[in-house]
Amino acid sequence: MTLREQIELDRDLLDSISDISLYPNIKMKRLERARKTYGLANSLDVQQVLLMVDNTIFGSGKQGLIVTEQELHAFTNICGRFSIRLDDIDSLSPQVRKTSFGATIPGIVINKGYFASLPGMVQTVRVGNYEQSSVVVLCLLLKNRTRCEIEMEPEEDPGPPPWYLE
Repeated sequence: MTLREQIELDRDLLDSISDISLYPNIKMKRLERARKTYGLANSLDVQQVLLMVDNTIFGSGKQGLIVTEQELHAFTNICGRFSIRLDDIDSLSPQVRKTSFGATIPGIVINKGYFASLPGMVQTVRVGNYEQSSVVVLCLLLKNRTRCEIEMEPEEDPGPPPWYLE
């Protein structure tokens, strides 16, 4: 099943997560800002974006996560910028990391290295008879496309931010 088909099956659930926008309802101005700040202005076709997570308070789109049928792109000031092909994702792990000043930031650790911080994804949503964290729902959606492992165990302390891969 393609990611587009999976998103259509889960559209009502994904639409209930306030930080997620789904194709074709992603605001073009927000997506254009994201392309620029993620460093994708010349390489990302906006018509290919299936899902966007906007981490910004005022909805500018300048930080967050973008998913196409083939790739995941992320950018935040605290975690840096990265892009990865979905076929190259071996593991996803929903985690909560602590900043040096004690704030907690939920996100996804990808391939035990990349951290996509998703601070707005603290919302819980109803999945069947259970309440689930929105970041876990996003991991499960991506798992269906990538066939990767989902690791639910808390990670060892990654140390203080910034959490960039060098």
